[in-house]
Order: sequence, then C-alpha cells, then structure tokens
Amino acid sequence: MNQLTKVEHAVISKLLEGDEPLLSALREQFDKITDCSRRSTAVGFFTDFTISPLAPQLNPSRSLYLSDVLLTSANLRTAASFILFIRDGVLRQLEGYTVSTEPWPIEMTEFKLSYLVKGQPADERDFTALRQQLK
Repeated sequence: MNQLTKVEHAVISKLLEGDEPLLSALREQFDKITDCSRRSTAVGFFTDFTISPLAPQLNPSRSLYLSDVLLTSANLRTAASFILFIRDGVLRQLEGYTVSTEPWPIEMTEFKLSYLVKGQPADERDFTALRQQLK
C-alpha cells in the first residue's frame, strides 16, 4: 500500500478540520484510505485515493472541492495551494501546486500550513465562506 506523504497527510487533515457534519464524514473516509497513487507535474502533484468500501459515504450525487489551505516552506520561494476533490460522495484526489511556475521541491521536511481567507494567509478558517461552499 502506498502511504500518504507528511505534506499530504497534514494538508488533508487541515482541510477537513471543523465541526461541520460533512467534514466529520470526510474525516472518517480519510481514516479509511487503503491506498494512494501519485503523479507529478512540473509544479506539483496529483494523489488519487482508494477508500475502504466500509467508510461512510456522502450522498453519491455529491461532488465538491475544498481549497482553502496554503503551504509555505523554506523549500519554496512562493507558496503552494491544494485542492481536495470529493466526487460522487467520496474523497478522490488531492492536487498540490506552487502558486508560480516554481518547480515542486523534491523534498519538503518543514512547512507551515495556514488558511486562505480573502486571498491572505490566516490562522483561523473562514467558516462562513466554507458553509456557503458546502451547501
């Protein structure tokens, strides 16, 4: 089984933080990832997940994405952004990419995650905006 990287695990955990019921269900799915595969791009990556069929699912017609986490690191001149895709009610893919044409670093040992609120890094998530997105 391929394991999530330290960055992937931290980013998904941050994207799924909060008391919203939908986020709670997605955290249960996250805990039931059985495998993952990665594809690199010049400026980032795509990681696809396999979720245990025993994991709770959202409404199968439900597709959405979460993208309000920003990563900064000494390994990057700029920042990195992420999109967590939920398709047909199930966690499917994480996309990570630099916010410029800077290549994704081969190794990233130390990094800081923050929420992206009105285009700026913030320690606290904008739950009002998130609730609108989750509707």
